Amino acid sequence: KVIVLTYPGVYFNSTNLFLQHKGYIEQRFVASGIPCTFLAIQGIGDSFLNQNNLHSLFYDKIENRYLIPKKTRSFVYSITLNNLVSLILKGMHTSVEGKHDAFDTIFEIKTFLLHYSRIENVTRMAPLYLYFKSYCGTYLSPSMLELFLLATVPMYTFRTEKEFGISLLSEIQPQVLSVRRNEISFPRQYNPFLKSLITVE
Repeated sequence: KVIVLTYPGVYFNSTNLFLQHKGYIEQRFVASGIPCTFLAIQGIGDSFLNQNNLHSLFYDKIENRYLIPKKTRSFVYSITLNNLVSLILKGMHTSVEGKHDAFDTIFEIKTFLLHYSRIENVTRMAPLYLYFKSYCGTYLSPSMLELFLLATVPMYTFRTEKEFGISLLSEIQPQVLSVRRNEISFPRQYNPFLKSLITVE
């Protein structure tokens, strides 16, 4: 059995190169015939270590601050490291297969970075300027930057909790942002695929 850590919005014909390549990797795992469990993960944080997996993407070492795109409703689906480990261990010893959302909290990206880091300054900048920094090689790659400019991909904790028989409780009590289904907009090319994933339960 293989447990694969993947990303929200992964699809083989995505217009984003990172998501597209991840989609091809998923296809190869499925085609192998080996039972696979895919965990879609966006943000991972540890409150004890004050570390998060998005640190290297947004951190400006020279100025000791985070640089994030100036965009409204920029969500991060976050899971604590302990909960992620619990899901992986549960997946190793059960027959759960397929793709599952792995998150316990929905953060605004600035809040996520401040909660799981010792850095105290987050600066919002125009995406075009950050693209310029990307092409100059002083910021994250354009494909990674685009991930945080795309429309929100809906994810649902209760499905994962139900399938794995586990309760994903956040270690902290942040200001959680709710995402209403009727407020989510999809890029046209993703409509059929994404809407097929949203079932009413």
